[in-house]
Amino acid sequence: MSWCPILHTMRGHRSTPRTLAAVLAAAVGFVATPALATAVAPAPEAKAAAQQETKQVASIKVEIRQESGEVVKGSTQLEWNEDGTLSIEQDGTDHKLTLRVEREGNSKKVNITVGYSRGGQDIVAPYAFDAKVKKREVVRIEGNLAIAVTVTPTKVAAAKEDKGEDKPKLDLSGDADDPLAGLD
Repeated sequence: MSWCPILHTMRGHRSTPRTLAAVLAAAVGFVATPALATAVAPAPEAKAAAQQETKQVASIKVEIRQESGEVVKGSTQLEWNEDGTLSIEQDGTDHKLTLRVEREGNSKKVNITVGYSRGGQDIVAPYAFDAKVKKREVVRIEGNLAIAVTVTPTKVAAAKEDKGEDKPKLDLSGDADDPLAGLD
């Protein structure tokens, strides 16, 4: 019987330094694996920082059914409780929607205000209505015109405010043929 249980199981094989090194490396790797797994786990502070870097905005899908039956589609993202616009050009006609989505906290109810102009002419004055998140709400207007709005909360990366104060200014005066002109 051998003095090493690992080598004992290798009975019948030629024990070379290479095989012995491979077997020992595997044995040491199995023993060290749990210690490495705990060292690699992300810290709770890192998870909290990652969550703080995202924010929730209103993702808005709009469908406009024209009097002719033609449908114009568009989408945009807006901050909650802020005004915004959506401009769509289709078949040479400019469609412009003014939008506002109001929401309190993480409520499933939203208040949507939508106005619509086509080719520079106001068609629908700003109209406010209540809706539910992720539900398509249709506003029917006389003359077979309809506007369908769907609001979905979406997480996006928070924009980092970079004021550019830390960046060095480049002096662009000097020789125009020199690619490094202006750098010190």
